[in-house]
Amino acid sequence: MWGRLTANSYKLIRIVVIVSALQALTSGWELSSGYETNITNLDIPAEEIKVSITYTQITTLPGRLFSHLKLCTKLYLPNNKIQDVYRDSFIGLDSLDYLHLASNQIDHLHPGTFRDLTKLIYLSLQHNRLKELVNGTFEGLSRLHNLYLYHNSISFIAEDVFAGMISLRLIQLHYNKLKELPENLFTDSVTLYYVHLAHNQLSSLPQKMVSSVLQTLHLYAHSNQVTFLPSSLFHGLHNMDYLLFDIRYNKLAVLPNALFEGLPLLQHISFRSDLTTDDLPIGLLSDLKNLRKIEMYENRMIHLSAELFRNLSGAEVVNLNLCNLVSVAADAFMDLTELSELVMTNNLLKTFPVGLFRNLKKLRKAIIGNNRLKFLPEDLFQGLPELSQVFLNDNRLSKLPWNIFMNSGKLNYIGLENNLFHLFEQFDIPETSVEIKLEGNTISCTREMCWVLYHPNLELSGSCNSPVKLEGQSLDELSTVQIEIGCSGMFKATLKIS
Repeated sequence: MWGRLTANSYKLIRIVVIVSALQALTSGWELSSGYETNITNLDIPAEEIKVSITYTQITTLPGRLFSHLKLCTKLYLPNNKIQDVYRDSFIGLDSLDYLHLASNQIDHLHPGTFRDLTKLIYLSLQHNRLKELVNGTFEGLSRLHNLYLYHNSISFIAEDVFAGMISLRLIQLHYNKLKELPENLFTDSVTLYYVHLAHNQLSSLPQKMVSSVLQTLHLYAHSNQVTFLPSSLFHGLHNMDYLLFDIRYNKLAVLPNALFEGLPLLQHISFRSDLTTDDLPIGLLSDLKNLRKIEMYENRMIHLSAELFRNLSGAEVVNLNLCNLVSVAADAFMDLTELSELVMTNNLLKTFPVGLFRNLKKLRKAIIGNNRLKFLPEDLFQGLPELSQVFLNDNRLSKLPWNIFMNSGKLNYIGLENNLFHLFEQFDIPETSVEIKLEGNTISCTREMCWVLYHPNLELSGSCNSPVKLEGQSLDELSTVQIEIGCSGMFKATLKIS
């Protein structure tokens, strides 16, 4: 039998063996009992590498409880009733890299509680009752990567509580009761890139909070009571090339003029606020000469001014999704000469000013779906030699200007789904292969549709809504014979199914 096994059979056997081995390694010792109340009654074998105790009535972790588990790497203790953790509860866990204490009733941690967990990289304390983090709480955790503290009642954090945590990458403190943060809180954490402070009671952010060597920072401060941001919040972060800053749902009236100054290497910014364009300082981004990608989605801009993107000639991607945009200045994109992708979805736009895209000679993709567009100026996409994809789905368009795509010879996709097209009248498009999506429109398959049958490489998707005899007929299979009035003298091109 073994001699007849194929190569695929050998691979399958190998996969089964590997999976079985992994299951054996990760199964570990488990207890889940709603009746157990005394953890000292448990006889956990010393050779276990994974221990899981969940959904019990256990309230206390006595000292040296796990001291015999020298090989244990993962200790799961969530969803119990644990209130008291002794200072020496975790002594002896020399190999531990994962400690899960979430969803208990812990309201206090003694300084030095985790001192001996020198290999710990993951500590989960969310959904407890912690009220403060005092100095020494996380002593010894120099290798810790992820720290989860959300959904507690933390109102005080000591200045040096995270000192020595040089490997920290992620900390989640959202849904607590913080009113202020100490200066230099995370400056020892030279690898930190993700800080979540949302849903607290912060009225401001400290002038300096993170390490100056950071290259990437995700800072979520939304849903607080912030009324003031220091102009030096990000100053000195000379190595940073990516910044996400979410300050929505606060009490800010203005932003400091120099908020993003001093970031010479920044290439990608994602900024979210609920300020209108009129509330944003002129030149907010102007110091960021190396920007390549600008994301300002989920803002409340209303009007896009001519100043916001001034002098940002290197930007290649601009995302303005969900910005409540009602209008756009004619010169809003004038300086974005390297722009290749523009996203303006999910706004309230009804039309665009003439000449809006006239300088965007490198634009390849325009994504403008889910607006209220009824009319488009005839020059909107004219003279854009690199334009290949246009998304105009979910608007209120019923007609496109005849020459809207003039001299855009690389165009290969036009998304027009869920608009108000009825008589799909002719407009000029390249004779290269072009896909047009028309699903969700009420297309009348009469003589006005004959022009699409001329095009040598047009790919249509959608269906006829009328006349009755053609209702439901797929557009990509439509023929001149089927059209009611007929396309007399017209040659039917062979159409490909999209």
